[in-house]
Amino acid sequence: MSGTSPTGLKFELRLLPEVAGHVRYDVALALSDARHQGTATIEPEAGRVAFEWQAAPPEWCENAIRAQLRTLYRERTSGYPRRVTRWRPAPEGAAG
Repeated sequence: MSGTSPTGLKFELRLLPEVAGHVRYDVALALSDARHQGTATIEPEAGRVAFEWQAAPPEWCENAIRAQLRTLYRERTSGYPRRVTRWRPAPEGAAG
């Protein structure tokens, strides 16, 4: 993922092979002053999302990515996309 955002969050999700029916994504995110890498797993029955980070990002970033993954879960009848790239503005007063 190239560049960072001066006022928000840019994230990229890349689909990984399933493990025990759980959909997994590699997650790369960029803030103006930091980058974070991890994986996200979507539980197949309820759509719960779990993260594993090398170093945890701010909570608002994780919440934005969780919301995107929940949308992918709700729209899964057409299959999970191989790659998703999004930008989200930082909430008022949040770092990033």
